Amino acid sequence: MIEFSAKTTPSDKHRGSCLILGVYESRRLTPQAEAVNALSDNHLSEHLKTGDMDGKIGQSSLLYKVPNIPAERVLLIGCGKERELNEAGFKKIITALTGVLQNTGITDAISQLTDLHIKARDLHWHIRTTIETLNYANYRFDAFKSEKDTIHRPFKKLTFYCAKRADLDIAQNAIREGNAISEGIKFTRDLGNMPANVCTPEYLAQEAKSLAQVSDMLIDVLDQEEMETLGMGSLLSV
Repeated sequence: MIEFSAKTTPSDKHRGSCLILGVYESRRLTPQAEAVNALSDNHLSEHLKTGDMDGKIGQSSLLYKVPNIPAERVLLIGCGKERELNEAGFKKIITALTGVLQNTGITDAISQLTDLHIKARDLHWHIRTTIETLNYANYRFDAFKSEKDTIHRPFKKLTFYCAKRADLDIAQNAIREGNAISEGIKFTRDLGNMPANVCTPEYLAQEAKSLAQVSDMLIDVLDQEEMETLGMGSLLSV
């Protein structure tokens, strides 16, 4: 699983592997990207003039040694039309980001996509949804493979940029929630991907008992006779 955190470290102080910024259609920079552009003496805007990307969702451009920016790379991600950006569009952006992070050897990054404006959605939603979407797109099921796929330099850590210290508590709560939801989704997908001769009713019952031991859940496992008494014929026939 990817490690998530939140910091108020500004762009000219972050020395990690990569800085992630957004670009709207027509090559319009997001507020955080504008700030980096100013720090870099318009390096970003000059790069966009080359036509490598125009800001459509799914597009990306990776820049190295951006002036006055200590991060090793700056990754520009297309965010589509600003006024039309919605929840579905945001998830497409994060899915596209996942593909770049998986295939470039970037091991850690700080995301400044927290400045994207989506109607009726706040910082907590941005961070939680990013975690859920990134983990969902990053999911692999290889429990029964004799030779598992290996990534030479897997992506390990994403830090969310917070403009204010007061936002750090919001971010930490969102990270905890996003991680918990992602764990639940992964657990469910793993069960769904298991072969029927492994994921038997007995196996599911044992997994439920294990969950109950580490949570506040109460569980009651019914045997075949109890199910027949309750008239659960349709389920038993399956």
